[in-house]
Amino acid sequence: MATRHFSCTSGTTSRPKLVPLSHANLAASAAQIGATLGLTPADRWLNIMPLFHIHGLIAAVLSSLAAGGSVFCTPGFNAPRFFHWLSEAKPSWYTAVPTMHQAILPRAARNPEQLAEAKLRFIRSSSASLPPQVMAELEKT
Repeated sequence: MATRHFSCTSGTTSRPKLVPLSHANLAASAAQIGATLGLTPADRWLNIMPLFHIHGLIAAVLSSLAAGGSVFCTPGFNAPRFFHWLSEAKPSWYTAVPTMHQAILPRAARNPEQLAEAKLRFIRSSSASLPPQVMAELEKT
């Protein structure tokens, strides 16, 4: 018998609902996301996402671990601490929701050393549409 877990989500409806997730479903999702992102054992993810969020838990933690990579967990999102964590963790990628990216970007100019040292292979945005001007500013930065 397959083990079923339930995740609470409000998604696009803003109304809480339970969604059944099997172990097989979680493993397949993590493997597919890791393959799509090209994650390898050399990758390290900088976690600024809440781990009750499917984006943080499945799309980042489980996909990283399934690929054999590592995860640097922060105590939670804190835009003023982001560049410190970037230097400390030396990640190859991070993922965030658009509002997090928007909170990080204005601080970039005040952290040129951390930016120069960063070896990010990519940045991911998920869970909502990333405004084109934010994408352009992330790419420029």
